Amino acid sequence: MKYLRAAMGLAIVAAFSPYVCQAQSPQRYNIQPDSVSVSGISSGADFAHQLHVAYSSKIHGVGLLAASPYHCAKDDVYKALQYCSKIGAEFGQPYNGPPTPDYVDSLVSDTKKAFDEDQIDDPAGIRTAKIYLFSGTNDTKVPQPIVKAVELFYTKLGVNPCMLPRPADLSRSRCQPEQGPGRE
Repeated sequence: MKYLRAAMGLAIVAAFSPYVCQAQSPQRYNIQPDSVSVSGISSGADFAHQLHVAYSSKIHGVGLLAASPYHCAKDDVYKALQYCSKIGAEFGQPYNGPPTPDYVDSLVSDTKKAFDEDQIDDPAGIRTAKIYLFSGTNDTKVPQPIVKAVELFYTKLGVNPCMLPRPADLSRSRCQPEQGPGRE
């Protein structure tokens, strides 16, 4: 119920805010509840991935550009910097990744346990989601093997590998075009 406590904390803050907004119905904004998706780049992709897994009954699509697997760091900042990304290298820390298939298995187990403890939605909802993964061949922060661990995570939760489209390898770093002829 860790997520519930966080949501309650936000609700308390909102309740005491002088700018409390009244909830609006999705119909007012012409939102199709069965077509909600999230996406992000790098840490935003990590957040989108976390959101997608935790609320898989409500989020039906995700676009992840340079993401690491769900709950990869397991609340350990060193693991986040050295195993789930290469960001620690900027601070002189060694890179110990990418996540191994056995580690991804542990993440899948943790995900199922979180569901059993009513912390997240049933991850079975992920199987029918539209999922897009992207990583650049020259990404020095979240290299392709880490994003491939995200792909493995999804397949171990029952997503058909054919439903995980990946564009052709592109020379990109941080999902931005590299400098060069025609790319100024």
